[in-house]
Amino acid sequence: MPVPIAQLVASQPFFAGFGDALLAKVASVSAFVQLKGGTHLWKQGEQHETCYLILKGQLALEIYLPLHGPVSVESVGPGEMLGGSGLVTSHNWSFDARALTDVEAIAIDCTRLREMAEADHELGYHVYRCLARILDSRLTTARRRLLEQASPNKE
Repeated sequence: MPVPIAQLVASQPFFAGFGDALLAKVASVSAFVQLKGGTHLWKQGEQHETCYLILKGQLALEIYLPLHGPVSVESVGPGEMLGGSGLVTSHNWSFDARALTDVEAIAIDCTRLREMAEADHELGYHVYRCLARILDSRLTTARRRLLEQASPNKE
């Protein structure tokens, strides 16, 4: 028997501290999705309207380099958000996103949640606090990668 979306949203550590009323709002603009490995969630240049909280599986953010093909920039897995910048503003994707394995996720309508967050400041606080944590984590990871690339090879 499938788990109701409200219960699924409430069970995610990502939404810790939201409270029942705010969780119900998030659930109202969310859906459970399953994707087969190899499926593209979006392609570079497409409009940005949905973000995904990954429950199971792995996805890759890729960029296409001429004469090189797709290059993986980042891997996203369980407990991580993909496409959260759509909660700030609607724009076109800068990367491709592809399921590396079969994936289960909570798909969130960014436009509707963004509108709700602007109207309900408590919801907005919690949503943007979560986004700040994501940005901090991704910037820390990017910094670490740059330092690893810049350090001399120790063989």
